[in-house]
Amino acid sequence: MREANVPVQFCLARLIRDIRFLAEHPNRPVARWGKKLLEWMRKLFHTLHRREPLTAKGFARSMDRIRRRFLKAARRPPPHSEAPPLADRFRDKAIAAAAPLPSLARPSMPTSTNNPLLRY
Repeated sequence: MREANVPVQFCLARLIRDIRFLAEHPNRPVARWGKKLLEWMRKLFHTLHRREPLTAKGFARSMDRIRRRFLKAARRPPPHSEAPPLADRFRDKAIAAAAPLPSLARPSMPTSTNNPLLRY
């Protein structure tokens, strides 16, 4: 992915599962970080479900704001061994540009994760 200049699509189910694991972690800073990331995912889905009443420009602006804030939070993990692996997924700028829902931000990108070229 770093060698090729292609957009990457994350498996949202796996990402949400990993974030939920962190949100329920016994280490308080890790749990707080996981809950913050889950809150941004909730905002993302809330925005997706209210897409119809928004203009295309308003929807794109909302999604971009959520994406940027999710990435900002995701890149600042607490100092615990189980947090950095998730944060590392979003450190690469090429990957982060597409996260977390590239196909919704870029309608030209296929939404199916059955295509092995799109899996992460």
